[in-house]
Amino acid sequence: MLLVLSQAGPMYVRNREPSLDDLLNDPVTRLVMARDGFSDEAIRQLIAEARQRLLGDNGAQSEAAAATA
Repeated sequence: MLLVLSQAGPMYVRNREPSLDDLLNDPVTRLVMARDGFSDEAIRQLIAEARQRLLGDNGAQSEAAAATA
C-alpha cells in the first residue's frame, strides 16, 4: 500500500477504499458533519440500522451466532 502524507494527514492512493474510521476521522469530513449537526456516533448508528434492515432477521441471527462462537 502506498501512503502519501499531506498537511491534513494520510491520504491513501492506488484505489484503496477507505475504511469507515478513515472517512469519519478525515478533517474535512468532520468539518462538514459538524456544520450539518451530525456526530460520528449518529453516522455509525445510521449505518448499523441500514445494515440490519438490508440483512433482515436472517443476517442478524447469523451475526449473533458468529459473535457467540
